[in-house]
Amino acid sequence: MDKTVVAAACAAACALAAWPVQAQENMLHGLGWVMEGNPGSSIRSSAITVSGNRSAAKVEAVGLGGSLGFGLAGVLRLIATAQVNTIGLEAMDVGQSQLLVSGNRLSGPMTTLGGAASANSILISGQGERKRLQGSQVTVAGNEAGDVHAQGAELYALLGSASLQIPGRASANSVLLQSTDVEDSEISNTQQRAHGVRSVGGSALANVLTASQSALKQVRIHQHGNTASEVLASGASAALGYGALAQAKLEGAALANSIALAQTQLSNSRLHQQGNEVRQIVGAGGGALANSMALTQMDGQVRDWHAVQQGNVAQRIGAFGGEGSVLMGALASVDNHASALANSINLDRSRLTGRNEHTQTGNDAQDVQARGGVALANSVWALQAQLDASGLTQRDNSAQQVRTNGGSVSALGGVLGAAERSSRAGANSVVLADQAVLKNMQVLQQANQARGLEVRGGQAMANSVLADQQASLQDGQVLIERNQAQGLSTQGGQEQLAGGLLWKAQQDAVVLANSLAVVGSQWRSPQLALQANTAGQLHADGGSITANSVSLERGDGSGSALHAPVGLQGNTATEVQTQAESSSTAISSSHTRARAALNAVLLHDNSSVDADSQLQIAGNRAELVSGMGGTALVQSLAAYRGAGLVRTPVTIENNRSQGIHARGDHQQTLGYGSSRHGIAAVNSVYLEGQQGAGLNDSHVQVQANRAEEVHADGALVQANTLALSQNGRLRDSQALVRNNRAASVSAFAQTTRGLFGSNERKSFADVNLNALDIQAPLAASTLLVEDNRVERVDAQEGSASVNSVALGQKGQGLRALELRVAGNQAAGVRSSQGQQALVSSVAIDGTASNSRFDVVGNQAQQVHADAAGAEASSVQADGGSSVTHSSISVTGNRASIGTGGAVASVKNQQSGRVAQSRITIANNQASATQGGANASVLNSGSLGNAAITISGNRGSANAALANSVRNRHGRLGGQIAILNNRGQAAAGGVLNSVDNSGGSLSGSVTIVGNQGQASGNALANSVHNSGSMNGRIVLAANKANASSSGVANAVKNQGQLSGRVNIVGNDGTASTGGTVNSVVNNGMMAADVSIVGNRGSASMGGVSNSVVNNGLLAGRVLIAGNQSSTTGGTVNSLINHGVMTGSVNIVANRGAAAPGTTTGSVVNAGALVGAAGVAANVPHVANPGYTYAVPSTGVINQSVLIVPAYNFVFQ
Repeated sequence: MDKTVVAAACAAACALAAWPVQAQENMLHGLGWVMEGNPGSSIRSSAITVSGNRSAAKVEAVGLGGSLGFGLAGVLRLIATAQVNTIGLEAMDVGQSQLLVSGNRLSGPMTTLGGAASANSILISGQGERKRLQGSQVTVAGNEAGDVHAQGAELYALLGSASLQIPGRASANSVLLQSTDVEDSEISNTQQRAHGVRSVGGSALANVLTASQSALKQVRIHQHGNTASEVLASGASAALGYGALAQAKLEGAALANSIALAQTQLSNSRLHQQGNEVRQIVGAGGGALANSMALTQMDGQVRDWHAVQQGNVAQRIGAFGGEGSVLMGALASVDNHASALANSINLDRSRLTGRNEHTQTGNDAQDVQARGGVALANSVWALQAQLDASGLTQRDNSAQQVRTNGGSVSALGGVLGAAERSSRAGANSVVLADQAVLKNMQVLQQANQARGLEVRGGQAMANSVLADQQASLQDGQVLIERNQAQGLSTQGGQEQLAGGLLWKAQQDAVVLANSLAVVGSQWRSPQLALQANTAGQLHADGGSITANSVSLERGDGSGSALHAPVGLQGNTATEVQTQAESSSTAISSSHTRARAALNAVLLHDNSSVDADSQLQIAGNRAELVSGMGGTALVQSLAAYRGAGLVRTPVTIENNRSQGIHARGDHQQTLGYGSSRHGIAAVNSVYLEGQQGAGLNDSHVQVQANRAEEVHADGALVQANTLALSQNGRLRDSQALVRNNRAASVSAFAQTTRGLFGSNERKSFADVNLNALDIQAPLAASTLLVEDNRVERVDAQEGSASVNSVALGQKGQGLRALELRVAGNQAAGVRSSQGQQALVSSVAIDGTASNSRFDVVGNQAQQVHADAAGAEASSVQADGGSSVTHSSISVTGNRASIGTGGAVASVKNQQSGRVAQSRITIANNQASATQGGANASVLNSGSLGNAAITISGNRGSANAALANSVRNRHGRLGGQIAILNNRGQAAAGGVLNSVDNSGGSLSGSVTIVGNQGQASGNALANSVHNSGSMNGRIVLAANKANASSSGVANAVKNQGQLSGRVNIVGNDGTASTGGTVNSVVNNGMMAADVSIVGNRGSASMGGVSNSVVNNGLLAGRVLIAGNQSSTTGGTVNSLINHGVMTGSVNIVANRGAAAPGTTTGSVVNAGALVGAAGVAANVPHVANPGYTYAVPSTGVINQSVLIVPAYNFVFQ
């Protein structure tokens, strides 16, 4: 049968059939009909054609109306229809036929009041019974329609005290199916033009295919080359008391160049949208779809389908939520959600099985916006949907100016309270929400571009995948590569009470660019990769930015979980800024935090990553990043608040960061200020939070990264670092920080002042570079910091940790660790205001046992910290810490520091404890000044049963300590060996020596083979005691020069010393009051002293190879086999100005006598109890009171000199 049908419904006909038409309209959403079949009717092998028609006349349909009580009680208007160039089939089977509507043109206005308007369309319905359409072709092509309007009916009661609008529909160039099974057929909707399609109180459809309660099997659907403009759908309204009491607006829908399927079976079919164009489509009080597909309530009825969207263009797409109010908005009002989709796919409460493909390529969307809802461009949106064995490809799509603004809520016109709800804008993205599930799905986002996304009070996404509200992906792969996102911005929504006078707050806003975000969801995948993406010009006020990153967050339910190897490679992020928003009251205000995650992996709120996950962040670049009042995570892994990694390898390598700026924020009450801290984590692993975060049986590598021009104001900077907070944990893991570079890094503390400048508080400004900062329990782990380099670091009023390891928290356990800091370089590191600069060092603040700490081959120059806070190539046990059954080795380091500090040293702070451990400091080259120390051990706590070896070091100490052990007010016990060291000491410096100042020292001290120079009251190759000392002291084979009251190769006691002193085979010179190869006692000494086989010279009051007692000396003194020369000094002699008990033997010494000298003699100016004798022609004292004459004037040579009248010598 070949028919041409042209029909126009008139108002009279509609009135006569008002109630039957209303029933049909309710079933088919307001469709009008041309052909109605009886039961069993069918069309076979036929063609129905509506083509080549032109209509410029006005077409109008008005529904039937009626009233009660002259309209005082009620008014009813019924549904009407208007149709032009339309084919309508009702309750008919169709087989092997052709339905064609083509080449028609409607230019005049077409309107319906209280019904539906259709132009250039095909309407097919089973009239409540499923009918079949087989082997047929349904074509709507080449049609034009303009000014198609539909408005719903109206119902009034009691003069409008209550009212309701019934939805209407306007459709142009469309195919509408209901209760129809389509099989092995083709549906074409091509080369259409629609303009001015509007619906008030319902839907507006332009170039659309809809199917409801139908089936599509082996169907090919084509939507090609269609154009739609000015498509508008606005919701109906309901009111009570003319809206004075209550009012609400219902949803409307506007669809252009789209496919909408509901409660329909879809299998083995192909849906193809290509080359369609939409300009200006608006859904007011509802939704707008442009060049899109929507599948709704398709549970278990979609199988093996292929959806293609290619080369479509959408411009000016908008969705605006409906409105509700009480008392005309004076008391309360609310905006409903709206949605605007362009070149997108919406899957709502649908299940897709079999092999399904979704492809979006080459689409372009511009100016997509939603207020109080969702705006998506070139995207897939799945709500309560399940996709099995599917593939999703988004490639070469472009989106610009995608915007959302959250809906609003107010009370008393906003005077009492107001709030803006969140909204969502997405471009080239995939959104899984409301328990959506993806199984065995492959997601590819490639070479997409997004520009100009703006969100206020919500979320903006570009080239991203979001799993939200308990969604999940199982056994699927995700690849996000070569995408570009630029010009993304977001601002938190607003809430207020009493106009902000009592309370006001800014809600968070979120930006996602080239990223995967998992919020309260599960993600299991054999591969997750983000590669070669670019994000730039990103800005967030009061919210967060996530770019080229993977983010796992808690959401409303439990924490998220990731079971997937993750690779972030070759991504770039530039010009990124976050700024915290504010809240205020009449008496207080505060700033919320902001966050930026760039080329990063973020785990938050009990999120977890398991053994199936390998995390790699490699070859990425970030530039010009600014975070104010929050956190900047750049090319890093960050885990917060209970998040954890189990048997997860983590690699951060070959990343580049430049121009990173983090700034702290503040809050105040009545002007009394307090500070908040910002955090910048760059090329790092950062694990923190009150609930702790941890690594268990994991391998972490941070290597070959670069960080330059990193700045923090009142904030913490972590660059090329592994940081783990005190509530975290690290067990059976390996952490490696290797071959990283950092330069031009600075931090400045912020100061806030209260009312009239009172209550001043400062925030910190700390810097950690190429470091391990682990303030948590550690067990059976290996920590390595190797071959890193740092230049130009300045921490003003803050601390700096560079190429270093900071461990533990008081009372926590560090067990079975192997730690190595090796081959690192640092230059120009500075901290101030009494803060610490830690360079290539280890700081222990906790309890360590059965561990090994090695600091090897590091170099540091121009390191400065005031108040003696600089440390380079050193190991420090902080106060309250404990190290037992461990070994500490500091070898092969080179360093120089400024004022104070320690280089290549081991420090045990006050109340610290080191026991049953071995300490080795060897082959270091260092210099220290003004109270500093190099290649030394400094103890002010408890250091017991230790073996200390200091050997082969080269250093200088200007008013400082070098190659030495200093026990200051501490307890030290064990064996000390200082071997083969070289250096210079001046201005009270200590070199190659043991200095026990006010402490307790027991054990043995061996100082052998050292070389040094001591001047200006300095000490070299010697032992100085001003505390309590017990043990054996051996000074052997040392070489030194002492001048200006310097002491070399000597023992100087100013406290209590007991044991045995051997000074053997040393070589030294003493001048200008210097002392070499000698013992000087100014305290209490109970020891045997042997000075044997030394070589020395003394001049200008110097002392060599001698004992000078100014206190109490009990024991035997042997001075034998020494060789000396003197000019105005004392050699090979004993000078007593105090009290001595015991014996003195001066045997076989060789010395030359000269004017003003004393050689080989005993000079007693105090009390000597025991024996005094000089062998080899030296007389023996027999009776008290005798004075032996000196051989010549000014010379005391091989004699015993007793000053008359008050000295007594007893034998």
